[in-house]
Amino acid sequence: MKIWLAVSLTLLTTLVYAQDEEAVNTVFTSYKNAIVSKNGHQAFELINQKTISFYTTVWKASNQADSITVTSFPFEKKLWVLTTRHLVTPNKATQFNSQLLFEYLVKNGWIHKENIASLAIGEISIENNFAIAQMLSEGYEIPYFFLFEKENGTWKINLIAMLETAGRNVEAIIRESEFSENQFIIQSIEQLSGKKANKSIWQPFKR
Repeated sequence: MKIWLAVSLTLLTTLVYAQDEEAVNTVFTSYKNAIVSKNGHQAFELINQKTISFYTTVWKASNQADSITVTSFPFEKKLWVLTTRHLVTPNKATQFNSQLLFEYLVKNGWIHKENIASLAIGEISIENNFAIAQMLSEGYEIPYFFLFEKENGTWKINLIAMLETAGRNVEAIIRESEFSENQFIIQSIEQLSGKKANKSIWQPFKR
């Protein structure tokens, strides 16, 4: 009896793990398709609360933070606040909230500026409500990972860890360059957008 119980529990655990793996693969594929098609609403439905909270703080700071405050922000937050102010006009900002900001960034190709169409996920490790998947580019492993979190029984993409990893890598590059962090961010925004950054991006939307 005990043997059959142990076997049953093992099979059940294996089945649940396989179902979670399939669900993680499905949410990744759905998210990638949303980004490629620039469907901001669909992409927003697939991100976790931690990611939503980050873009909520970015939106609030875009509206309220002065230049001294923005300068004090960590790299990732400073980058996205200045990017938001560079891309969104003050008039359009009156129509936005944090969700609409995220959807706008996706629609205009600013979430995952790299070619996400060439990315896939490989081996997946799952522990409780968290999963991490090896990132593949053109079928080869690269030193990045996609993270997922199960919220209310549904797997969601966690972008924050990827933002932080990318931020640390960029900060290391900046330390070896002749640019300050602020200069590097402004230059990057200008190159990616194809337009000159106005000094007004250091000021909040609401003055």
